[in-house]
Amino acid sequence: MLDLSTVFLYTALLNLAVAIATTVGWLSNHRQKELLIWCLAAWSIVVGGMMMAMPKTVGLQAIEYIGGIVYICMAGLLALGFKEFFGLRYRWWEAFVVSLVVSICRVGLKVMDFPISAHVPLIYLGTAANLVFAATVIHRATRGRKLPSSRLAVVVYSLFAFANAVVAAIAAVSPLRIEDGLPVASWLGPTSILLAIFTLSAFLLTIVLKLERVSEDHRRLADTDYLTGILNRRRFMEEAELLSRTTGGAIALIDIDHFKRINDTHGHAGGDDALVQFCEHVVSAMPANAVFGRLGGEEFGLCLPRHDHAAATIVLEHLRSAIATREIRSGKSAFYLTFSCGFTVMDRDDRALDAWVVEADQSLYVAKTEGRNRVVATPVNREPSTPTHVYSRTA
Repeated sequence: MLDLSTVFLYTALLNLAVAIATTVGWLSNHRQKELLIWCLAAWSIVVGGMMMAMPKTVGLQAIEYIGGIVYICMAGLLALGFKEFFGLRYRWWEAFVVSLVVSICRVGLKVMDFPISAHVPLIYLGTAANLVFAATVIHRATRGRKLPSSRLAVVVYSLFAFANAVVAAIAAVSPLRIEDGLPVASWLGPTSILLAIFTLSAFLLTIVLKLERVSEDHRRLADTDYLTGILNRRRFMEEAELLSRTTGGAIALIDIDHFKRINDTHGHAGGDDALVQFCEHVVSAMPANAVFGRLGGEEFGLCLPRHDHAAATIVLEHLRSAIATREIRSGKSAFYLTFSCGFTVMDRDDRALDAWVVEADQSLYVAKTEGRNRVVATPVNREPSTPTHVYSRTA
C-alpha cells in the first residue's frame, strides 16, 4: 500500500508532464493566451502536489492554506482558459473568486477554533464549484460546433466536480486526523488517486479540444470565403452538385447592382463593408436549409433545396425586397443596394451542374439587361439545349 506522500508525489509527476507540454505549447505561440492560462493551471497542480508530498519539509500549516487554495485555483484557471479559448468575455478575478470565498470561510473557522479537519470539505467543495463552472463554459461554447470531444469533456469535468463534492461529504462525515504531523484518513489515499486520474483526464481532454478546434478552423478556412464568412466558390459548387443529384431544387445566381459605383463612391473599404453586410442580411432572411456562397467579386450563389419555380420565386422576391430596404453602413456613410437574380430549377438528376449554372447565368443576364433589381427565372418549358449566351460578370 502506497503511503500518502508517494501518492501525492506520483500525482505531481504525472501532472508535470502536462505542465511541460502546455509550457512548450505556449512558448511556441505567445499569442494563444489560453495556453498561458492552462499552463498556470498545470503548474499550480504540480506545486500543490509537491507540497502535499512533503508535509514535514513544507509544513502542515502551509499545506493547509496554500496547497488547498492552489488546488481550487487550478480548476478556476481551467475554466478561464476555456473562456479565452472560445472567445468569451471574462475577467481574471473569475478564476480566483471561489478561492477567495473559501479562504474567508477558512479564516472564520480558524477564528472560531475549528480543527483543521473542518477546513477540508471547503477545499473540495470550492474545487467542485470551479469545475462546474468549467463544464458550463465548455457546454455553452461548443453548442453547434463540430468538436467530437466536447460532450466527453463536459461529462468528464462534471464527473470531476461530482467526485470532489462526494469527497467533501466523506471528509465531513469522516474527518481526517493529524498523527505525527501527517494527515491520516482511510479515504484520503483512494480518493487522491481517483482525483489525480480525473485531473490528468481533464488536462488531456483540454489538449484534445484544442487540437480539434485547430482542425475545425483549418476546415472552415478551406470552405469559407475569407471576407464574408459564407461558403467559398469551391464548397458552394460541391453542395450544389450534391443537391442536383439528390433532392433537387432551385439554383440562383445573384449579382449586386452597380457594385463598381459603390467602390468608386465609398472606396474599397466601403465595398468590403457592403459585401459583408449584404451577406449578413441574406443569411438572416434566407430559408434555414438554403446554401449560400460567394462565387467571386460581387456575385453569389444560392441553392434552395426542394423548391420548384413558384416556391423559389416567392423566396427570391422576398429576399430582393428585404435587401433593398436594409441600410448598409460604412464609416459615417449609409447607403442602400439592390441585386439582380437569375435562377433555374434542377429537376433532372441526369444533367451536369454546369448546365444548370449556365441556365441560371442566362437568366441573370436577362435580369441585368431588363433594368436590374429583379428576379428572372428560366422558363419552365425550356428547351433542353444549353443556352449559347453566358452573362459577362461585370458591374
